Amino acid sequence: ADGICGPQTWLKVYNFLTDVVNKLSKKPVAVGTVTASELNVRCFWSSAFGQVQEYPVLGQGNKIDICGEYAGDGAWLYVRIAGKIFGFVSKRYVKQD
Repeated sequence: ADGICGPQTWLKVYNFLTDVVNKLSKKPVAVGTVTASELNVRCFWSSAFGQVQEYPVLGQGNKIDICGEYAGDGAWLYVRIAGKIFGFVSKRYVKQD
């Protein structure tokens, strides 16, 4: 332990977060509509994390399935896009239908 977040620490953090996300419910509980002109779809519930590669940005009017709500550095929704892609979006830019 040297107080520096090196490759081994990052790998442990990544593996931990991957396990957390893999345990989240994939069952939609509501439908939402994107209200922003562009909305990033993140890998985890924080703007510090990158965008999912399969569908990185949603547009205004896009419909998404909401699978859950989580608090990170704000209020985040775990969503399903196109019935098969999962990620996190900021709750403030989604109107629940």
